Amino acid sequence: MNDTFSVVIPTRNRVAEVSALVDRLERLDAAPDQIVVVDDGSTDGTVATLRGRGPGAVPLVVVDGPSDGPASARNLGVESATSEWLVFLDDDDEPDADWMSTFRRLVADSAPSGSDPSHLSVGFRVRRDGMLTDMGIEDLGPAFGDAHANILAGTFAVRRTRFDAIGGFLDGLRHMEFTELALRLFERWSPGELGVVVEPASHLTIVARSIADRVSQHPEVLAETGLRVLATTDHLWQRDRRRYADQLATFGVAAIRAGRGALGRRWLVKAFIMVPTSWRHAARAALSLVPPLARRVWVRP
Repeated sequence: MNDTFSVVIPTRNRVAEVSALVDRLERLDAAPDQIVVVDDGSTDGTVATLRGRGPGAVPLVVVDGPSDGPASARNLGVESATSEWLVFLDDDDEPDADWMSTFRRLVADSAPSGSDPSHLSVGFRVRRDGMLTDMGIEDLGPAFGDAHANILAGTFAVRRTRFDAIGGFLDGLRHMEFTELALRLFERWSPGELGVVVEPASHLTIVARSIADRVSQHPEVLAETGLRVLATTDHLWQRDRRRYADQLATFGVAAIRAGRGALGRRWLVKAFIMVPTSWRHAARAALSLVPPLARRVWVRP
């Protein structure tokens, strides 16, 4: 059984963070077999700095990308990946010393039973305002085939053949790229068919950035995300009406903030239709039907 792992990391104008992450990966108890860093249009010398590192403990490939967002950057990195397994990290993630060895162990432990897993998940913790919270493994719910797995950067590994079979990430997507990928992955194969293997203990720290620092949370980006994600996975979201309604509400408010009132109203009314017993969805839908008031409440000066 081939258990080689490539780690793919997109980055943009965070040369110090991504350099530190490469150093950290090289010092793991069981380092990955390859590190691929994709520069997503940086202007801080990221490519030159990384290419100037010289030979390290792990083969490093640096790809100069076209600045088309994280989903496209991850796909571009996969083109240079040479391993059986793909793991995706963000440039400020902090893997524990045993992070990669845990993935390798999950593959090795499945061998005696004759199983051939294609999705490995590990638990993680979130650092927010100096506090750490262990998150374990998520119950993804009906839209994802009731899988118990994690789908955030650094929390899972996916077999390259399965990733390629569904066409990878949705190019150009700047938010929710892992959610959209996982919806299609678990639609194609049930969790049992995919051979999901989990280790619930936390092996990775994810740093929670403020909304102001996250381009993915800008109203224009969220509205465009809604259009693209729902275009490919709307039928899957409808399996989980409550979660679908919450997602529609997020997209709807963002669309109104972005000046796309008709689109926002459509999503907020649909959220209410999905869960008509929710007073929050009812209030948002009613507010969206009075555009001047909706702009006053939701559009920041």
